[in-house]
Amino acid sequence: MSEKPKDTYFSKVDVAEALKFLKDSVTGKAQVYVWTKGHRNSFYSKITAISIPTQTLYLDSPVDLDLKAFVAHLKSNGNMDCYFNIVLTRGSVFFATFFKGHDVGGLRFQFPEALYKVQRREAVRVPIPLSVPVLLEFTDPLYTETRLERRAADLSAHGMSFVGREADRAAFIPGTTLKGAVLRLKNREIYLEAQIRNVRTFIDGKKKGIKVGLRFEKIRPADVQLISSVVFELSRRGTSR
Repeated sequence: MSEKPKDTYFSKVDVAEALKFLKDSVTGKAQVYVWTKGHRNSFYSKITAISIPTQTLYLDSPVDLDLKAFVAHLKSNGNMDCYFNIVLTRGSVFFATFFKGHDVGGLRFQFPEALYKVQRREAVRVPIPLSVPVLLEFTDPLYTETRLERRAADLSAHGMSFVGREADRAAFIPGTTLKGAVLRLKNREIYLEAQIRNVRTFIDGKKKGIKVGLRFEKIRPADVQLISSVVFELSRRGTSR
């Protein structure tokens, strides 16, 4: 875990605030999303207790979690690193730490070395590399019997954009809602609606096209948390502590 997120997207919190976030997650029974590298394993849980003397976080063990497979996957990565997202009323935090084991008290994780709080700037989006396909399928705004699919050029917890042809501009009018949308990422499908917020001219070399900015609507909080975790993971690439 020798990486940290870019400050553009996340800000590091001090030790006192980090401890308060962890304590508040226990008393507030906040939902915690935990995942491993590449989102090959993930689950939702709650932090039930923290032990300052042993620097340990205790989590409920979900009934549908295959512990044997989970541990085997971590070992196949060559480490026990896991990533966390906790959503509280006063903010959303991310951190990386490692799995220590499990007992009757639940799953045990090491206290994180650092916590990062999401900066409240919804317009900030992380570029999506070609190696990470994030696809949005939706009903054609002009021909409702047709389904379209577009690859995300960038992504945030609350929206995305995609690039299209100049000839398609008439189909994407700001204020229009794309119905029946399905966002596919990390082998998951997220059902939502997406409102067109803006359409800008996009020039790639000699080609002129459009870039369509979308805002997600009618999306479950758990799905926002999943998208946020992907943004966090992508923002960590190519940076070092």
